[in-house]
Amino acid sequence: MEKTKSYKSVAQQRKVKLRLIIAVLGILALFAVAWIKGISSEKAAKLIASHQVAQATVLSLQHNQIKAAKTDEQDYKNIYSLQYQFTANGNTYEKTLLLSSFDYESFQGIEQIEVWYDPSNPQHNSTEKELKKKAKTSSFTLRLVSAAIFVFPAMLFLFKFIAFFYVREPKGALPIGFYTDTSWLDIEDYCLTEIENDTLRVAKFDKKKVSKVQSLYQSGTAFSEIVAAVKADETLVPLNKVTLLESKHYKDQISIEWQDNDEEHDIRVQFLSVAAKEHALARISALIPGSLVHQVVARGPVQSASASFVGVILGAAVIATAMLYEFSGKNLDVVLFAFGGLIIYFALPSMIARLLDPTVITSWSDGSAK
Repeated sequence: MEKTKSYKSVAQQRKVKLRLIIAVLGILALFAVAWIKGISSEKAAKLIASHQVAQATVLSLQHNQIKAAKTDEQDYKNIYSLQYQFTANGNTYEKTLLLSSFDYESFQGIEQIEVWYDPSNPQHNSTEKELKKKAKTSSFTLRLVSAAIFVFPAMLFLFKFIAFFYVREPKGALPIGFYTDTSWLDIEDYCLTEIENDTLRVAKFDKKKVSKVQSLYQSGTAFSEIVAAVKADETLVPLNKVTLLESKHYKDQISIEWQDNDEEHDIRVQFLSVAAKEHALARISALIPGSLVHQVVARGPVQSASASFVGVILGAAVIATAMLYEFSGKNLDVVLFAFGGLIIYFALPSMIARLLDPTVITSWSDGSAK
């Protein structure tokens, strides 16, 4: 028996390539950040090993507060700093250090402090405590773990952003192996659809069954047999009772509403690509009631991108708030920063896409659909 040919969608192939590239970039970024963190520690260690000591004059000891956006008097960002000046090799050097609240209190009333500096480059200087803190380097493994906290989210955002534009089926090309004249398989949204006479059969299956459904479909197995084999949830849509059929040009899904025995029903049917959606839409629209009014509405770029734009602004506002606030001991500023980044992560690609390619809505409606 001849072996059934198996097909991989273009999106599947591209996703594998992109994951590999992002994984390599992520590993390189992890090692780079860990290495850079190590450089600072090494510089401090070298200065400690060959330093000279100077008495520096305290020029200022400051405590500044940046009021946050809210009116609550407790919402401040506290910034503590120490500015000092010393002489070495006949030249005068100044530096400002950022302090913790504890160090700020310990420097109260002090007019002179001891600083350690590099004899060959006095601009490289600091207090003993600061230098030893920097020199107290952790292992390379711990620096990798520390770097991962920032690198992994950044790589995730990069993958999402690139995938939004790259990991998709080629525009206008039907995905070979994932459609017939009356059926369509979507392995991204786990949906199998078929037209049988005047009924649209829509089956939603578990994502763990993707490989099995794909294999059965590409081997020519009947729709009912596939549904039974993977225990999919099936919905039957009587196309002659449809009251609304709607499609947005950039989406790979259609919305359908219908009435059956005085009950209203609705469903969103997913397809592997926009081309597959259009292929199905042409066949489905030919089977719905001819009395439905056909409309095509084109929106402008601003209107199309407005919802995503609000999301981007909201995300930026959350990040700005996180940068202004200091939540002692709770790390809530980090949580807010991550939350704001997550909002932008989902909203930004969509906003750019809709500005470049405004929404066009095609619909068939009887006027009573919700």
